[in-house]
Amino acid sequence: METKRRLFLTIGLMLILTGPIVGCSGAEESSIRYVNEEYGYSIQYPRGWVLDKSDPTAIYVYPENEKYNQINIHASHGEPVRDVFSESEFALLNKVWLQSRLAALGGSDLKVIVNEPMSGKWDWIVRYTFILEGTLLQGVWVLKETSSTAYDLGLIRSSQWPEGQQVMDSFEIVR
Repeated sequence: METKRRLFLTIGLMLILTGPIVGCSGAEESSIRYVNEEYGYSIQYPRGWVLDKSDPTAIYVYPENEKYNQINIHASHGEPVRDVFSESEFALLNKVWLQSRLAALGGSDLKVIVNEPMSGKWDWIVRYTFILEGTLLQGVWVLKETSSTAYDLGLIRSSQWPEGQQVMDSFEIVR
């Protein structure tokens, strides 16, 4: 009886200890890690997605066959900008910038839901909705500034899109 119990405990312990390793291995095999050496950040995105690096300061990541769902990351070197403005001024700048950007794309009916500072991984967040080509889209824009680099990440989706959120959550500064 004691031998069976030890065997059961040993097998159970092996499953517990190897479970995370197997899980991580599968996740890495089904995704690609992109590292931007110049701006010092990385993300992980699913295999089969498009990585567009045509803009030297930005990347765009999206599923190949989806029209609206996309993630974009922009980085630039320089002094932090957010500290120059008050919170209300910065919130207004974000709204004006979004309105002009969406108008240039043909979007309309911008509704800003959240436009406020954060703590932790991101310094600022803007959640919003807008209409493009008759489709209601949801957007999230986040900003992180270090002493020498600003990172902003945008996510646009037409519906619930957990894969997009996972890519957004995988963003890391690697310097």
